Amino acid sequence: MKAWAPLLVVALVAFGLGYGFAILGSPSPGPSSSLAASFGDDREPASATGGASTGRSPSNSLRSIQGGGSRKSEDVAAAIRDAVNDPDDMQRMGNLWWIGKNGVTRENARAVADSIRNSGGGMQRNIGLNVVLGAWARTDPKAALAYAQQLPPSAMRQQNILAVISGWAATDYDSAALWAKSLPVGELKRNAERTLLSALATQDPERALQIALQSKTANSGFNVAYPVFSRLVRQDPAAAAERAASLPPGQMRQSAISIVASNWAFEDRDAALAWAQSIPEKRSRTQALSTVAQNWVQEDFDGAFAWLEKQPAGAERNSLVRDLSYAAMRGDPQNAIAMVDLVSSISEQDNMLRNIANNWARQDPAAAQKWMDSQTDPNVKKNITQGVISGLTSENPEAAAAMAAALPPGDNQRNAITNIANNWANDDPVAAAQWATKLPPGESRNTALRYIAGQWAETDPASAAKWAQSQIPVGDALNNALSNIASNWAENDPSGAAQWSATLPAGDTRTEALGSSMRAWVEQDPDKALSWFSSNVQTGKDRDTTIVRFWSAAFDKSPQLGIQWMNSISDPALRATHYQYLAKHWMKTDPATARTWISSSPLITTATKQQLLSAPNP
Repeated sequence: MKAWAPLLVVALVAFGLGYGFAILGSPSPGPSSSLAASFGDDREPASATGGASTGRSPSNSLRSIQGGGSRKSEDVAAAIRDAVNDPDDMQRMGNLWWIGKNGVTRENARAVADSIRNSGGGMQRNIGLNVVLGAWARTDPKAALAYAQQLPPSAMRQQNILAVISGWAATDYDSAALWAKSLPVGELKRNAERTLLSALATQDPERALQIALQSKTANSGFNVAYPVFSRLVRQDPAAAAERAASLPPGQMRQSAISIVASNWAFEDRDAALAWAQSIPEKRSRTQALSTVAQNWVQEDFDGAFAWLEKQPAGAERNSLVRDLSYAAMRGDPQNAIAMVDLVSSISEQDNMLRNIANNWARQDPAAAQKWMDSQTDPNVKKNITQGVISGLTSENPEAAAAMAAALPPGDNQRNAITNIANNWANDDPVAAAQWATKLPPGESRNTALRYIAGQWAETDPASAAKWAQSQIPVGDALNNALSNIASNWAENDPSGAAQWSATLPAGDTRTEALGSSMRAWVEQDPDKALSWFSSNVQTGKDRDTTIVRFWSAAFDKSPQLGIQWMNSISDPALRATHYQYLAKHWMKTDPATARTWISSSPLITTATKQQLLSAPNP
């Protein structure tokens, strides 16, 4: 296993979460040869040292800066944009690492960030911006942080701030940790703590592990466990296994055991297998055995199958077979089918048949359908048919829809239609909508319409809303569809979702839509959100029930803000009930302050005060 590969896996996970510059403090995974030349790096290029290069020709943007050591902001930004779009995961992460460390400087970082921001939206832009911010924070963390904090409120801004924290921690962990400690209790602080630990784990694994174990972030699991244990297992697999087993029960221990099993199996499968079988707890043992055997199933199916046959029949073998059947599918679906009879549970056999059919239909629809048609057992054929329809949906939704229409009415047909609607709408909501409106009236049609409306709203909420209100009859189906639209709309544009929700007729649908929109908006920009709400939703039951849905988001920004909005609920009974919820919520985050407020609050009855104050601290 290449020494840089685990670090790149960490980077892939981290970038997906939005705070992936912890690897800047790690040994270099190496740029492609084109990048080495681009910025005048005198190290041997990755293509010669076993790094991430695939040997493909560099893009035009990389070619344009080759040989000249260019640090012009537009050249660096163009290189980042091309690297982000590279289809090869290893080359993409190696190039991004290298550009960030060698191309982004204290002097050009702001201009590079501006150029990336102006290049259009999407996840690619945000990954590129995180690369710049993480690199910038290594040389000027205060400037990088100020830049990230002034970005427009959105779900991505927190990721941008976390990228800064990760880069900052790579060079000055203690200062970054001190800043994070000053943050108010809430989502950003929790994620900042996890980001810091992930960065520290690449520099001082044991210190990161100790901090994680002593704090509530111990259950952050993989972010800390991977950089710690991937290093330990390369140094001494047996010692790493012993250290993983010594951790207290929880997500971190589970992650550590899987990481040790996976890395050790690459070097010495027999030794890793013997260790995994010696783990006393059933859950951890099964997890480790499954991890060790993943590659075995693909490289030597007969040997792995013979080993599985020797395991005692029962729940543990069932779990192993189920997990390993996915790996077998990647090689030969017939191998996965052969594994079904090793499972003793009929219901688990049914699930395996559906999963195999699903995966096979994605890879080779004709072969999967031929297998389905050859079945004579009605129950087996039913399960395989469900799986084939599910798999076909992503490749050929029209064929899947025709197959679903031929099923007898009932749960199987309803589940098939729901699956088709959800997946088809993700790729082509207009076509999915046209299909769903032609379905016979009933629960299946209503469910399909609701899923399509929600998926469509992720890309074009205004069109989804217009379609739903014009095509779906008034009733539960329309109400559910509009609620789904509001929820998905609010994830990307909470202010737009709130303003649209306010135009709906009064009732439960409007309240639910407005509540989910306001909650998302308050989390991103409480001042604007609450100002808009005060001006546009002033009286009535709808106002009270909407506040009930977002007060906790306001509270997380500021306890006094949450209390202020709780006080504005006009219904005394509803207000009293939610005062209790507020108090219990506060007791979980800051028990001392909460107890002081409860004791002095005239808004809570004496009996309720006694009940709340007598409860132990969480």
